[in-house]
Amino acid sequence: MRCEKSLTTIRPRVIYAIIKQFYKENPPEKQRRGRPRKYPEELILFLLLLKIVLKASYRQLLSRAKDFDPNEQIPSLHNTFYRLKHLPEERLQQFLNWLAEKGIKLEHKAREELEKKGEEAYAMVDGTGVGYNTPFYLRNKRGREIREIRGHVKVVAVCYWQGRRNWVMGVNVGSAYGDEGKLLMELLKRMGEGLLPCGTKIVGDRFYGMRVKLLEKMEELGYEPLVYSRDTVWVRVKSEVRKRAQERAMRHKRIMRGRYRIEQVFGSIKRAYGSYLEVRKERMARLLVLGMFIMWNLVGV
Repeated sequence: MRCEKSLTTIRPRVIYAIIKQFYKENPPEKQRRGRPRKYPEELILFLLLLKIVLKASYRQLLSRAKDFDPNEQIPSLHNTFYRLKHLPEERLQQFLNWLAEKGIKLEHKAREELEKKGEEAYAMVDGTGVGYNTPFYLRNKRGREIREIRGHVKVVAVCYWQGRRNWVMGVNVGSAYGDEGKLLMELLKRMGEGLLPCGTKIVGDRFYGMRVKLLEKMEELGYEPLVYSRDTVWVRVKSEVRKRAQERAMRHKRIMRGRYRIEQVFGSIKRAYGSYLEVRKERMARLLVLGMFIMWNLVGV
């Protein structure tokens, strides 16, 4: 199934084939309540990813989906929006991780070459924002005036690199101006030891170095955070976990210099699909952002 493809040139048939393979290996739970599903979940997930790749409106999406497979029963316009809105984020996260695991297995030769050079695989963590159409009201000039700006969703991603390509291992999406530290903590609690291989070094910027509980959680899960936590004129680093993260960062400066690779992931996704989403609701914005990171892993498989 491996072929030449990019974020913008990948064919819908390839996307659909990979989604079907995922659902074959990971079938959804049996529905216990409500009306029977008229449209399979894999079709709805395909429509979400197709909307991202084509940058299409809902009407354009349905038209292109019918051209893709005339025999497939496509939901109506209203039904499509409803089904997309109710896609479970947990299922999208599971698909993202499945793609990452599959891609990492394909890169076993790259891992061996990296080990021969005396280097090791590592992970990176960082945050970014993606805008959407809902207005966000911001008080300006000490609360006397209210300025309307476009809202955005905050994204924290963890990427894994072993010599050839970045793989997105986990993504957590929050509201506008969300706390990156809290979003990462939620991701660590939700995925635990399944997020990364045990003993993986995690590179972050100094923002994460100020979060003692976050660093403690990483060590508790068996990871090794590498973060600069330098003394300032007035404040000295007292926490032992911050000192350990600082010592690792000083010993592995080569790995620290590779933190830019996660910025390349953000940049590539935004160049392909844009940094602004033509939707009004945060719920749809969250799903589309997850879909954008899914497409990054899907292209590499």
